[in-house]
Amino acid sequence: MRDPKRIRPALERLRSYWLSHPDLRLGQIIVNAASEVHKGISSDAFYIEDDQLIQAVMDMWKEEQI
Repeated sequence: MRDPKRIRPALERLRSYWLSHPDLRLGQIIVNAASEVHKGISSDAFYIEDDQLIQAVMDMWKEEQI
């Protein structure tokens, strides 16, 4: 069983990103993050681990701030 304690921090990071990009839809964020995980190749987010997806969201955010 996956650790349920991973959910709150993941959602908080996602929430922060989404609040800073309110014009994006949730699906857009997830698809963009999935693409980030696979380095620009459109990918099915179904097979991406939560930590990878959230790290990709945070990486997208860091790249925007450069």
